[in-house]
Amino acid sequence: MRCAVPTCQREIEPDEVVWWEITGWEKSRKGGGTNAVFDRRRTGTVMCDSCRLKKKFSGSTGQGDLFGTGT
Repeated sequence: MRCAVPTCQREIEPDEVVWWEITGWEKSRKGGGTNAVFDRRRTGTVMCDSCRLKKKFSGSTGQGDLFGTGT
């Protein structure tokens, strides 16, 4: 399977961490955020952990590699 991020598209190895896109129904909690997801289903789309980190910390997967796998 390949990372779905257009700037990545690399093959994800079987032993790597993978993030699955899901659909379902979210229950909000009073303090904000998600309390539960009902009828959760994987869409089949995946993201590699490197792209997830880029998106989490920079807000974009199109940023340069700040986490330097080669440094």
